[in-house]
Amino acid sequence: MNTATTKALVIPMTRAKYSTNVHSFGYHPETQTLRIKFLSGAVYQYEDVPAEVASTLHSHKSIGAYVAMNIKGKFPTKMLEAKPEREASHG
Repeated sequence: MNTATTKALVIPMTRAKYSTNVHSFGYHPETQTLRIKFLSGAVYQYEDVPAEVASTLHSHKSIGAYVAMNIKGKFPTKMLEAKPEREASHG
């Protein structure tokens, strides 16, 4: 998938329930693209993710653990948004 297509791809996001790591996630079945927004603010896009892997996010009791064990490092990945930098405190 090229960069222009990556940026233009609209993926509806679902709020992750009961996760201490994942804010929301969405899946585009035609392109097998999984997008995950972490509570840190970082957004990653994983490509060539089978539908059954993505659909498990809806039911797994530990979404963050599932992502770490079954998604991170297993599929081509692009960072779409970096974790926001914290402002230095003045005072």
